[in-house]
Amino acid sequence: MTEASHAAPPGLAGLVADLHAIAEGQDKIPLRDLLTTLGARGHGPIILVLAGLMLLPTGMLPGMPAAIGVLLMLTATQMIVGGKGVSLPTFIAKINIPSGPFRAALVRVDPMCKRISRVLHPRWNGFAQNSVTLLLIALILLAASAVMIVIGAIPGLPFILCIPALLFGLGLTAGDGAVVAVGLVTSLGAGYGVTRLAPQILGWVLGG
Repeated sequence: MTEASHAAPPGLAGLVADLHAIAEGQDKIPLRDLLTTLGARGHGPIILVLAGLMLLPTGMLPGMPAAIGVLLMLTATQMIVGGKGVSLPTFIAKINIPSGPFRAALVRVDPMCKRISRVLHPRWNGFAQNSVTLLLIALILLAASAVMIVIGAIPGLPFILCIPALLFGLGLTAGDGAVVAVGLVTSLGAGYGVTRLAPQILGWVLGG
């Protein structure tokens, strides 16, 4: 196969290019600017980047699960009301992200995009953009983000919850309804995993 046949899907490639452009020549990246740029491409890129930050080592930083949970909740709310991007409270919009770790994360993401390109294709667009599908995604994100905000400090829990979000973000960004469908199925597994952890969660809450 030619190199072009392995290129990342236009939506994903464009997203990565935008992220590199944002990080270039800056010591700190305003969160407002980052989410505004992502939001211009739709909700998919926002969901994808937030889930990615949670699944990468950055997700282990203190307070990160709750912060990601808040942003996912705001994004899901915008999906439900039909808004674009995500409306940030002032205190969140003023947050700056160090560009060094951000660029390092992008370096790790670049080869992943090339591998992912082998399975991501524009397909089932009617399913991916269906209002019922988008509502289901938003409701799932609302539930997952609420859990992350309240008890996201429990090890492993945010990771489980963000796997479906990552698939939703990939599918919506690349226009791949099949990946969105896999995300919906995976959310059932994530929900089951949370219920299995319920005794530990209850003990953590009561003990905290």
